[in-house]
Amino acid sequence: MSQCSAYSPTVQFIETSFGFNKFQYKLAEWVSNSLQYSPTDESNKKLHEAVFESKNTKEYFDSYQLWPIIFSAFGFVIIAATILFFFFTACWQCFSSCRPENSKQSKKSRIFLIISLTFAIISIFSGIYVFNASQDRLTESFENAIQFKDSIKEDFNVVTVKGFEEIQCEISTTGKTISKHVSEKINKVMKNLQEKIGFSELVEFDKSSKNERHKYRKLPTLTNPTCGQAYKELRNSIIEAEKTLEKISSQLDSSNDGISKNQDAMNDNIKKKIDQIFASITNEEQMKKVTNNIEQLTEKYDETIENHHKSISKDPIYGAIQTLSQLLFNIPSVLAITLACITILTLALYSKSAKSNIPSFWIMLGFYIVLPLTIIFTILFMITFFGGWAASTICVAEFENPQQTLLKTVEFEFELFDNKIQFNVGNFVNTCQDPNKTLFSVINGRNLLSNILQKMDFNKMGAEIPKLETFEIEKDDKEKLNQQINLFKAQKSMIAQCSELKLYKEKAEMLIAQAEKYISYLDKIKLSMQKIDMQAVMKNEMQTIMDDTVNTLVDKFETKVFKCHPYFEIHQKAGNVVCDHFGKPIHGLWSSSLLTAISIFFLALKFLFAYRWIHSEEKGHITLNEVA
Repeated sequence: MSQCSAYSPTVQFIETSFGFNKFQYKLAEWVSNSLQYSPTDESNKKLHEAVFESKNTKEYFDSYQLWPIIFSAFGFVIIAATILFFFFTACWQCFSSCRPENSKQSKKSRIFLIISLTFAIISIFSGIYVFNASQDRLTESFENAIQFKDSIKEDFNVVTVKGFEEIQCEISTTGKTISKHVSEKINKVMKNLQEKIGFSELVEFDKSSKNERHKYRKLPTLTNPTCGQAYKELRNSIIEAEKTLEKISSQLDSSNDGISKNQDAMNDNIKKKIDQIFASITNEEQMKKVTNNIEQLTEKYDETIENHHKSISKDPIYGAIQTLSQLLFNIPSVLAITLACITILTLALYSKSAKSNIPSFWIMLGFYIVLPLTIIFTILFMITFFGGWAASTICVAEFENPQQTLLKTVEFEFELFDNKIQFNVGNFVNTCQDPNKTLFSVINGRNLLSNILQKMDFNKMGAEIPKLETFEIEKDDKEKLNQQINLFKAQKSMIAQCSELKLYKEKAEMLIAQAEKYISYLDKIKLSMQKIDMQAVMKNEMQTIMDDTVNTLVDKFETKVFKCHPYFEIHQKAGNVVCDHFGKPIHGLWSSSLLTAISIFFLALKFLFAYRWIHSEEKGHITLNEVA
């Protein structure tokens, strides 16, 4: 069987880089993913209903999203703690002293405060960097979403088209191979049958007989032979015998030509039937049905993505949210850093001889400013965390464990080789992790190709196998030959007395031998033909060839043709886009918001500690009114 060129497509992932803060992205992703329940068939079913059918949404959240909800509620804890801290600090300063009694300023405390404030600034700077970098990457990913989608779709189409081209090639090649083998087998079987019944031997004998008769074609005419009557009778007998033998030779030639024509007709007829069968399998309409079914599935999601992308891109709120989120993050962050720098300078330049309360004022002002900022960043964290939660829900359910893929809930039906196939996308992706798996081994292709196997039943093909027509000598000709043989034998004694008839005698003996041989061969052929069912022999041989070739094709489909591993790679590429290009930037947004919220909360504490440190050796009580 000739080889079709195997196609091994390479699926290129769309790489992205997260710089030196990639640990924070991975940590945030790990936290968000860890809060998800391990997916099961039941949870995937509920998620599919919640996302794609808007059914059982509350049930899904109540049953499978408890930990993300608890984690996001941590934001309320921070907000509540911030409000209480703000309230109690204000009350404390208004009604009590913020100066510890009987304590002294410590240089170590000042250094510790400066270092801790510096770390807070670094932490806030890190939050600013990660937040803005994440937003830029998320914006870039959103703007390139259609390109990502088109890249994945192109890979999918290339793999599908090339795979089905490989299938068509193998089927077409198999059809040609069967036709070739059938033709060779017909010729071989016919030759063997002719040899078995003695027809081939008769043909060879006929050729040699013609040559032998040709040698005696012109015998001298005797003008006045001694045995005139014997000569006359012998000469007439030889002429009649030659005519009969030539007639038989002519009939044999015609029969031999007829066998060749029947053989060619049988070849053409069977080849035509085989070509019709394989043409019906690999025709364009058949393949178009398959590709249309697949295109309908992909176009549905394709159109949904494009519509959502278009509506969001054109919505002015999209740009406003981008700008607002940057303002809500960057301005408060810079303000907090500025106040922290002022506090560091105040601590570094503070002198006991200074009698002014201005440093204390700025520090306490910073405290009352940055503490509410914690609430802003906490709210940002809670909002963006729900985006990260959504990304983790999809990534954990679909890409983290392909054995429990969300796509197991996606099924569709398509028709191939006149067979309807129920296709589960998730099971297909899971099985195609194995690089050696083929499309047909995954979808039980042997049953799928049963249609081909049924059509290749020789008895149902309608291919005509003509009866093996040799020929039988006509009854009159056989009687004539027997008469001539008997006549020659009767004349033998008379001819022996005439030396002049030596050549005629030799020719007569040669004709007797040929006639007896012809009769012997023809009787043998007639007897053998009665014992051989040529059509049954031919059908068995043809069916064996077709069974062997089609089984080879099926085995090839199950082991070599149309490897499906590229589909798994495309699935992973989609996961790379969803989880890396979109998911990780979202995780970067909420983690940087949470980091900044916590950093600013502790920054407020450090402002309070700095305020207390400055007044640690002053006498009397310092109240909020005195600071003001």
